[in-house]
Amino acid sequence: MSQTAEDTALKQSSLSFESLKRILAGANICEFWEQRLVSSESKLFFMECCLKSIDSVLNGIYTVFDAHTTSNCCHGISLIVQNLIHGITTSELKLCKNNLDPIFNQNPNYQNFDLKIIPEQILLLTGLYILAYVSEISPQMGRRTNPKKIKIIANVGTKFSENITKDLQKLFSNLAAFEYFKKAEELPDTQRISGLPVLDWGKFVHPKNLRSSTRGIKYAPCIFSMQVSLAYLSHYRGKIAIINDLMSSQGEFRDRSILLLEGNDEDFSLITNWEESINHSSELPEPIIVFGGCAISDKHDEASLKIEMNKWANQFSSLILACDIHYPQFPKVTDDPNFNSAPHMPTDDSMQTKFKQSSTIRGVSPQDPSLFFLTHIYPASLQELIYEVKAKKHLPISLAYTPSHVFQTSGVKKNTSI
Repeated sequence: MSQTAEDTALKQSSLSFESLKRILAGANICEFWEQRLVSSESKLFFMECCLKSIDSVLNGIYTVFDAHTTSNCCHGISLIVQNLIHGITTSELKLCKNNLDPIFNQNPNYQNFDLKIIPEQILLLTGLYILAYVSEISPQMGRRTNPKKIKIIANVGTKFSENITKDLQKLFSNLAAFEYFKKAEELPDTQRISGLPVLDWGKFVHPKNLRSSTRGIKYAPCIFSMQVSLAYLSHYRGKIAIINDLMSSQGEFRDRSILLLEGNDEDFSLITNWEESINHSSELPEPIIVFGGCAISDKHDEASLKIEMNKWANQFSSLILACDIHYPQFPKVTDDPNFNSAPHMPTDDSMQTKFKQSSTIRGVSPQDPSLFFLTHIYPASLQELIYEVKAKKHLPISLAYTPSHVFQTSGVKKNTSI
């Protein structure tokens, strides 16, 4: 490994330490599960999901933790997954699996089942696995949650399925919402992103600027929390993949463009040799965060689209800012008609100028999605990405996450068979 690669590996190894401590302390996950796993059926359900979570981490299949919550925090969830995976070792995973297998296979009532033998990281990843499992893609509305899918795994009641889904959504939404400002404070005072100090973005994700629903779910403004997340990834040399699905104006999937970037403490840099970038000192496959989107264009092919996207590799945070200008800062909360979804509007000149400049960037809006229309952010491993290049369409198709109203706005017919 080169000196540069060694330096990157060292910085990445510290990426999750402080965040992991906060996440574990804030979640109190062992107590969370103890209060809810009462019946034998619920314990069976949990054990099966827990073992599948362990196997997924060991095999580098991190997309199974692409949890869906009620808030617009897919970037925050992806960071949590990354922190958790960086914070556990292969030996811990195998020991846990060896301890759980006999209980799962030989003790149908799980009377001696003790959650304390499971690392907290796995307890949390199991919750994320469950939320990802119950999510579905609707061609009309995008991503939705179906708690009844839990009953496929174990003979649990509808009430348990609905309650555990809602409780996990609240847990992870709130963990993500409170993490943004703490991450901003963790970064050096000199850290900048999209041309502005990270704390200029961070003040909008301060706890006093979070919104709360009647269910007690916290919401952070997307555009500001995203920039804090990108600054964090840039500082700690995190890897990001851009997967851009090219689609014709007739709604047909044409091709897929993939770029791999790495944080450089200022923004991000393009990685041309993926194999050389692999962190071989890591026991587990390296976690990355995928920014999935689509380009609706008849003039581009995969090669020309990649050329256009390459121009943004060194200013990726600005490209995402331009995407987020067209995205609501806060979602509409269907079960809270009085929830305040109004955006935070910056009053300082520098950020107002930045917003105005970003709004002029073409090809990133529902009206003009010809370059990169961001649809979903999710965790994956570098191993999964390398396989994706060979297999194509192994990772989620970004078009599937795009609600139909986007296609109506752009005048394109969505192909619901994707």
